[in-house]
Amino acid sequence: MTLRAPRPLSAEWFVPAQEEDAASPTRFKVRGLKGIDYQAILGSARIIDEERIVFDAKATAEMLKKGLLDWDNYLDHEGTPLEFDQLNAKANIDRLGVSIVTAIARRIVELTELTSDERKNLSSQSKSPTVPLTAEPVPGDDTAQPKTVRLSSSGKSRG
Repeated sequence: MTLRAPRPLSAEWFVPAQEEDAASPTRFKVRGLKGIDYQAILGSARIIDEERIVFDAKATAEMLKKGLLDWDNYLDHEGTPLEFDQLNAKANIDRLGVSIVTAIARRIVELTELTSDERKNLSSQSKSPTVPLTAEPVPGDDTAQPKTVRLSSSGKSRG
């Protein structure tokens, strides 16, 4: 089987819901995140359940820095077109309103996460066994056996 780049690396133009009926809508070029970038962002997220994750401002900003690539027809408060600054992600993020930040972040997450069909295919094709992550005993620790470390979905150890 030939390996393919993950879908998150593909970019798309996203039109926010409030712009869908506009003759010339504002569009944002976004892509999903690389796995390692998403894992880092999940570290500061609050996972409510399998369907709901709450990202703090720092995680959302990081998500936008990596996933927002450009915009088209985005105007300032006076109606002047704003140029997307390819070299200054923070300046771009600072120009976005709350509802747009939320909509763009949500789309980036949708592009990053696997669909339910992709999850099923991945789990049915996996041939490698699950191996517990272990850590060697720390010098001075009185336990003779390596400790099994379970990772939470955020990547932090849970004992």
